[in-house]
Amino acid sequence: ATTKTNTGRWRAVKTEGEFEPFLRDRGVPFPIRKMIRLMSNGGKFEFAIKNGAYVETEIGRFSNKVNKPIPLDGKTGINDKSPAGEEIIKYAKIEGENLILTNVMKKDQDDAVDAEVWAEGNGLRKRMTNRKFGTSFTVFLEPLYSGYTTNNNSKVEDDSLVNITTQQQSKEKEERMFFEGQWRAVDTQGDFDQFMYDRGVPFPIRKMIRLMSNGGTFEFVVKNGAYVEIEIGRFSNKVHKPIPIGTNLKGVPDKSPAGEPILKYATIHKNEQNQDTLLLTNAMQKDEDDCVDAQVW
Repeated sequence: ATTKTNTGRWRAVKTEGEFEPFLRDRGVPFPIRKMIRLMSNGGKFEFAIKNGAYVETEIGRFSNKVNKPIPLDGKTGINDKSPAGEEIIKYAKIEGENLILTNVMKKDQDDAVDAEVWAEGNGLRKRMTNRKFGTSFTVFLEPLYSGYTTNNNSKVEDDSLVNITTQQQSKEKEERMFFEGQWRAVDTQGDFDQFMYDRGVPFPIRKMIRLMSNGGTFEFVVKNGAYVEIEIGRFSNKVHKPIPIGTNLKGVPDKSPAGEPILKYATIHKNEQNQDTLLLTNAMQKDEDDCVDAQVW
């Protein structure tokens, strides 16, 4: 057994530092930066030591993303990809009570991102530093479950920390999301026509969308952890492509009403009024900084 003050399940509560510049410098596309920003405020994670390797799990509402184990010898590299799609090699080691993670760019091994994780009070701090550009930020994490505390004297056995329990997973999968159901559009407010015009939507399609915005019927559902939108027609329904919620940083290829190739993303977060909000982002493939956001609450 070894002392592991940074293992357990954690919720990110805030960031401090150069968060946006850091991600921009690393070439992370805008919609993915936005998703990472949302995960940095409310995102849930599990940090575990299993068979001498560090394993990080992103705990989702419907499914978990388990990242590749990284041996803690500081020498054995694991091939992976960064959020910007760069080919990287991951290393991990323990220095004192701190966990040190390093992502080295394959194309330039002098270019790396360092992460240092340490316990502070009952929480964790994770400081990310960009060697090449000098930008950095710190993520503040608190215990996911009340009663869990870091303890420098506690002994934690390998493999004793597992993912969310089967009972909790079952409860979350059975939970009906606030937006699920069949709905009728009754009104719009704001710059509806100008919005469509700015996006290059042809006039006849704008007219059809305008009609659907007053009387159109839709179904919003979650299937296998993905958001599915269905346009309910008089004679047939149009089922849109499923969009994984909060777990797919690649985006789902599709086309906009104007015929532009787009990538679709979906995530759930708390808005300024602390309400659960579904965020749907359509990023233009030719320029991912050009996006259309839809928020549902």
